[in-house]
Amino acid sequence: MREDLGVLSYSVWYVPHYPLDAMLTGTGLDFPEQRMIRASLAVDIGRNGLLNPIILWNHEPERFATYVMQGQNRMEALKILGWQTAPVIATGECEVHQKSPVSPQDIQDYFPNGNITLRSDGAIKLKDTHPPDSYTYPRGTARYRHEDYWTPRT
Repeated sequence: MREDLGVLSYSVWYVPHYPLDAMLTGTGLDFPEQRMIRASLAVDIGRNGLLNPIILWNHEPERFATYVMQGQNRMEALKILGWQTAPVIATGECEVHQKSPVSPQDIQDYFPNGNITLRSDGAIKLKDTHPPDSYTYPRGTARYRHEDYWTPRT
């Protein structure tokens, strides 16, 4: 439980199965090194599961709506694996039906790798994650198993 996050000006939700195709991302992040990182990450997630959920920024819909604040590499790796949905922590309005409210003090519980902090604009941010060594991802115990999200491509 984290007391230092205090009270947020927006609600926070845990969504166990958020559609990947409904997530928006920035541009300009598709270059050879990124593709190698995502492929290695996909192998690790396929073997070991997903460690941290994706953070969706939705508390400023006029600026960003369903924007992947953190986790674009994870999102792309999940697409490589054929996942249709992914676990997310969403801020602000959340139109997905299957969701659970998360108190600011409990957000950290969803992230076994890294620390949740607040940015200067009030958005939650994941930092201090353990970077991979030479594009391999031997990290802690994953919470989200590949078998629970993967569906065969048709």
